[in-house]
Amino acid sequence: MAYLEIVPPLRQRSWGWPAVVNLTLGGTGSGLYLLGAFFTILSQKWPADVQFISFQVLAPVVVCFGFLSLSMEAGKPLRAYRLFSNLSNSWMSIESLAGAIFIIIAFISHFYSSFVFTAIAVVAALVLIISQGFMVFRATAVKAWNEWLVPVLFVTSGFMTACGLFLLNTQSHSRMTKLPVVIFLICTFFSLVVWLLYLFGRRGNDFKKAVNFLRRPVSLLLIVGIGHIIPLFLLFSIFLSTDVENASLLSAVLRLVSGLMLIVGGASQKVGIILAAGYYRGIVFESTKES
Repeated sequence: MAYLEIVPPLRQRSWGWPAVVNLTLGGTGSGLYLLGAFFTILSQKWPADVQFISFQVLAPVVVCFGFLSLSMEAGKPLRAYRLFSNLSNSWMSIESLAGAIFIIIAFISHFYSSFVFTAIAVVAALVLIISQGFMVFRATAVKAWNEWLVPVLFVTSGFMTACGLFLLNTQSHSRMTKLPVVIFLICTFFSLVVWLLYLFGRRGNDFKKAVNFLRRPVSLLLIVGIGHIIPLFLLFSIFLSTDVENASLLSAVLRLVSGLMLIVGGASQKVGIILAAGYYRGIVFESTKES
């Protein structure tokens, strides 16, 4: 049996930087709201009550900027209503509807405190962060995207960047508590584990070729080292610190550096999957020879 490659794998051009921005900001914004609601339920005044901008305002603004980036790429933003026309078969339509509901209800929940509004916003945020992963997963003919871990990866990455934004948006003089730090550690750890499983789990040769750049030392240094391991170490240092509940300058610096690194790591994951690993499958002709 012989194999002849008719068309080699080609880089996809349909999804560019606007898509990366939308996927990054969408996951970050929805994750931010979900974490904020969770901390509020647990009566954690830090960090939910000491944000420069309330998570109920910042989260929908972040998501909105993500959708705006897509409208710029599409060129005809006034026709965006057509995105809602295929809810039964399109994850993109589901994402668009969930995003629209989330943006509106999240803003309302800030000005009119209500369990109903918060619950609707939480459900919409969950659907949004999940649908973005499935939207990429269901894109046909792109080997690196058609892997079952992709939807999971988008969820873990979104929560990690949300942790980073929470840390950056927290007032530097505020006193920390340990439980949110534990949540940040868990989100970062799961993002790291899923990313490594995605890159180095058992896959075919086509997949390995597609993610070859992401396996190189420079990519691993950026995404794994700077984006995960260092902030894990810094957050763990904060957790073990005896003055974790004091508003010290050191803890403020560690929070700032950790937050920046988490956002860099999560954003780099989206860039890597969409732009670096976005190759269409090659076309191979299979023939048999009889001697």
